[in-house]
Order: sequence, then structure tokens, then C-alpha cells
Amino acid sequence: MFDTLPPQPQFTLKFESGSAFVNRNDQRIPGSSGTDFSMTDVTGRGGFQFSRVELTWKKSEEEEWRLLYAPFRISGTGTLNGPVNFQDATFASGAASGTYQFNSYRLTYRRPWFSSPNRNWKFGYTLKIRDAEVTLRQGALSRSELDPRGIVPLLHVSGYEDMGNGWSATFDFDGLAGGPGRAFDIGVQLNKRINAYQDIYLGLRTLEGGADVPRVYSFAWVNYASIGLAIRF
Repeated sequence: MFDTLPPQPQFTLKFESGSAFVNRNDQRIPGSSGTDFSMTDVTGRGGFQFSRVELTWKKSEEEEWRLLYAPFRISGTGTLNGPVNFQDATFASGAASGTYQFNSYRLTYRRPWFSSPNRNWKFGYTLKIRDAEVTLRQGALSRSELDPRGIVPLLHVSGYEDMGNGWSATFDFDGLAGGPGRAFDIGVQLNKRINAYQDIYLGLRTLEGGADVPRVYSFAWVNYASIGLAIRF
């Protein structure tokens, strides 16, 4: 029964949630005149709860589309190790609170790259829209940097390996580097077939990137551990 799938399912819907751990979150805003500081000193490193939702449409054997919504917003209170010039305001060393947001909306188009009975690899392109915010607060003083319309083109690679007995492994990559910035999102999943319509999976993911421009210097590196459910229909 594990080897039988619905005839030509067109859609796969994935829900996943888990914990995120911030390895790096370096900020300097404005990028040309602000003070370097780490948001992890303010918000902490985690784990923070996160979730992602993904819908894939298999238009044909040669074409596939993917929509992804990956929100990420964390807040906390910590300590600034020294005075910080942020958005042309000076925050004193000591206690401060802050918020870091990097919501991601992506549209991917991909086509078969290599296929065999037990594996399927695809190559394509992703259009990523980011909704970013960095906020510092100290008493009555509050400043924010918002970027609700950032658009980034990325390369995409995904793969599926059938391991037998209802087990499989999947891989996905969105990324590109060049100019003043970069973005890399790399994930692996171990899947177990529940029935012909559903899988459960455990996943690991790392996301790293940012930009160095006069307006902002912002680079973050976040690692994720998740559990998820995939539904085919």
C-alpha cells in the first residue's frame, strides 16, 4: 500500500513548525554611518517557534510551480554592550528591547533535471519577496528600519530520493550571491509515508544572507529544526 499514490496528484500542501536558533544577526543601520551591533544580544538566540506553509502545483510532467510562505518574527530584551547609533538616534549601553522580522514569500518555477525510478531532481528559479523589520527600543526611544517590498531573484534546486519501505529524503535549495548581498536557504527532510495521501517528516534547514548597502548593513544566519505534514490531492 505504501507504493501506491493517487493517480497523478496535482497538488502537495505542506505544513511545518519547530524551533529556530539564531547563529548570527549583525546590524548596522544606516549602513554608511550606524554602529555595528548584534541583535542576538537583545533578542537572544532561541529557540524561537516558527512555521512554514508550502503549496506545490504539478502542472505537467515537465512543469511545476511552488508557493511558499515563511514568516519569521522574534522579539526580546537584552543588553547593548556599548552606545549604538541606530537610525540616527543614539541608544546608550545597557538594557534594551528589540524586534527582528524577516517574512519571506516565494514563487518558484521548476522543471525536471534528472529522473530515475528512485529519484527526481529539479532545477528552476524563485522570486522572493521579503518583508523585513529591525526595531530597537530603550525607554521612550524607539527606532525602526522597515523594508516591506524587497524583491530578490534566486536559483532553485530540489531533489527526491526514494529509500524504500515508505521512507524517502528530500532536498531543497534557494540561493544566489552577488553585488551587495546574498541569500541561501538549504533544507533536508526525512519523510515517512502514512498512506497514499500523506507523509510526515522531520526537517533541518539553514538560512543565511543579507545586504551591505548605504541604507543598511544586515546579515543573519538562522538554523531550523522542524516536524511537518505533507498532503497530496
